[in-house]
Amino acid sequence: MRLYRIPSLVVVSAVALGAFAGTADADPVQGTKFEAFSVSQGTVDYNHRMVSIQGRLVQSDLHGVAAEAVSVSFQNSGWKGTIGSTVTDADGRFSMEVALPGSGILQAHFQGDGSLHGTDSDYVTKRAVQKPSRLLLDPLPRSVPAGNTITLSGTAQIDLDEGWQPLAGARIVLIGEQASSSDPDLTHIVTTGDGGRFRLSIPLTGTASWHAETYDSEAYHFWSREYFTPSWVNAVSKTRISSITMPRSAEAHRASRYGFHVKGAVERWNGSAWVPVKYVSVQLYYRMRGRKSWIR
Repeated sequence: MRLYRIPSLVVVSAVALGAFAGTADADPVQGTKFEAFSVSQGTVDYNHRMVSIQGRLVQSDLHGVAAEAVSVSFQNSGWKGTIGSTVTDADGRFSMEVALPGSGILQAHFQGDGSLHGTDSDYVTKRAVQKPSRLLLDPLPRSVPAGNTITLSGTAQIDLDEGWQPLAGARIVLIGEQASSSDPDLTHIVTTGDGGRFRLSIPLTGTASWHAETYDSEAYHFWSREYFTPSWVNAVSKTRISSITMPRSAEAHRASRYGFHVKGAVERWNGSAWVPVKYVSVQLYYRMRGRKSWIR
């Protein structure tokens, strides 16, 4: 019996050794990671946006990864994208100078290649110091004919050490709250120019209360959120009663006691079309047969 056991054991052992060797050589791609990813200390504000970024890209055995592209991304509630890229040196180290758009989160990225896995660094948060801001809206007309164009314009400013200065590159939201609460707000977004100026011309199709505010600043931008008091602009429209229906006849005594039903539709001209007029009172007048005066 011993003569049959020995060959059987040899065959099984050979198969097991072959499977182990193949697994060890299955994945030649090396893992990577970032070490010491950091952003320079110091105040970041409207006039001081530049920061230094540094770190090191290493393999799983902690040897530096040389001559590989590294990018750095930035994001907050209003901005997301790549703000810088560079190439690692012979020891895997990298550094760069970048301008921040405000407070936010930074992260380094390596895409990987045929022999190295890609990786991302830990997040680093950088807070910006906010300065007060204000909006100066140019005067608006009290009323215009419906369909005419009005211009919403003004200046955004920021309070710096040297006083109030033009706030360039700020997104401004212009909001028109329509007279009827059932109609959606009219919203437009513009960006200030070098002098802090913004301007938008739109056709006014209905009465609305217009105000301006700096866009989604919250705690993420170099300036505080500012709000400009609403200003009403009335769109003066032609109106018409487009339809009216009522009973052709009714017994006088029944009508005097219970009344009768009248329905119809009122429309206004918005500059290009007749549209319904919502939630306005309509007064009805009638005249008795044989009389000249009207009764409301």
